[in-house]
Amino acid sequence: MASIGMQSGSSDFVAYYRSSQICYRSSEKRADRTESLLYIRLMKNQRFDTGFTLIELMVTVAVAATVLTVGVPSFRELIQNNRLTTAVNDMVTEFNLARSEAVKRGAPVTLCKRNTAGTGCDSTVAWLSGWIVFADTNGNGTVDSGDQILRIHGPLSGINSLNFGSRNRVTFDGHGFATGYSGTMSFCDDRGLSKAKGLILSNTGRLRAAGSGDTLTCS
Repeated sequence: MASIGMQSGSSDFVAYYRSSQICYRSSEKRADRTESLLYIRLMKNQRFDTGFTLIELMVTVAVAATVLTVGVPSFRELIQNNRLTTAVNDMVTEFNLARSEAVKRGAPVTLCKRNTAGTGCDSTVAWLSGWIVFADTNGNGTVDSGDQILRIHGPLSGINSLNFGSRNRVTFDGHGFATGYSGTMSFCDDRGLSKAKGLILSNTGRLRAAGSGDTLTCS
């Protein structure tokens, strides 16, 4: 009898356990189904924007306009300043070459405005057309037979004028002096005197950059 009672109790437990498992699995399936339905609804309601809104576009245009308004003039001025500086540096290099060659040779060396061919001096053209440096044996400012041309510089670009007063040439003697050729050389672009740069040549042959107290001429 006891055995029969135990078997009956075991059967009831097994039946209860199986029923619980079935209910649990059914609950899991319902939960999964509910979760899936929620996900589907969420995906249907989800908006995938791939473009710009009108406000975003307006903000972008406003920022771009500000950058262009401020940046472009500054960039243009930077380019102009660099061109002026390059022209000044080129001339400093040529003066230094002429002076050092004169001292090394112990004889005159001349820097003058060049002719189109670059074979001699031409006082009728502007300094912007370029210049030459040559060993001027007799110091007459003319490329004579036997005189050696040491450097030919082409026309300058990016600046409007290179003014050296009435000077058409500079001749350094064998000691490096430029007696009688002192003066101010002005480098200008379309911004005029406000942005002009200059070089001051002394009779001793030394160059220096023009300062605020020096007078420059743009023409």
